[in-house]
Amino acid sequence: MGEIRPDRVTQLRKARRLSQAALGALIGMSQASVQRLEAGETLHPRKLLRLPEALGTTLEYLTGDSDEPGAASGVADRQLAWRGPQSEEPPDDQVGIAVSDVAYGLGGAFVDDGAANATVERFPRSFIRQFTRGPFNRLYFATGIGDSMQPTIHHNDLVLIDQSQEMLRVSDQLWALHAGSVAMIKRIRVMPDGTVLLVSDNPDVSDYQLGENELHLIGRVVAVVKRV
Repeated sequence: MGEIRPDRVTQLRKARRLSQAALGALIGMSQASVQRLEAGETLHPRKLLRLPEALGTTLEYLTGDSDEPGAASGVADRQLAWRGPQSEEPPDDQVGIAVSDVAYGLGGAFVDDGAANATVERFPRSFIRQFTRGPFNRLYFATGIGDSMQPTIHHNDLVLIDQSQEMLRVSDQLWALHAGSVAMIKRIRVMPDGTVLLVSDNPDVSDYQLGENELHLIGRVVAVVKRV
């Protein structure tokens, strides 16, 4: 197996509208480590096996052994009807979803270079399919911190983020995003003049208008899991 081609990592990351920090959060590396990888300073990263999955490709493409980007191998994408909360799922109907320790500020949190870790946990396929039809390798759970999105999202609630949704098509949906160096979860409202407003569900928190080129989408929030 050859060395990682930095140009292909950068190309795929940008195509998925991921910042270096966001990619690092998915694969358990710091932003600085991803930066070194894309600069060609690290050609055998420790998180090598997580990288193709996060970028939606194959290891062979990243190393130059193949010119076909393909898609990361994983659980076949099929849909089942929800049979109710009491139904039992057979073992072969479980899917692996990344659960990251990255936290998004509901009011905003500065992105740092600290390494983020992720584990893969098993969920019933029909449970995930209630919320999204996105590829399983483009989904992950993260934590919301703060109170600006209450009552929709409370402090320490888990949110399911679908990275395959990369474009604003409907106004007032919830998104994980970067605005400059700040990572957050907000409701995005597109105004008639084309400007973008970040809306807080907490009526005590003011909305915020983004300047040109400040918005960087990470993925749409498709579910909120309350902690009890």
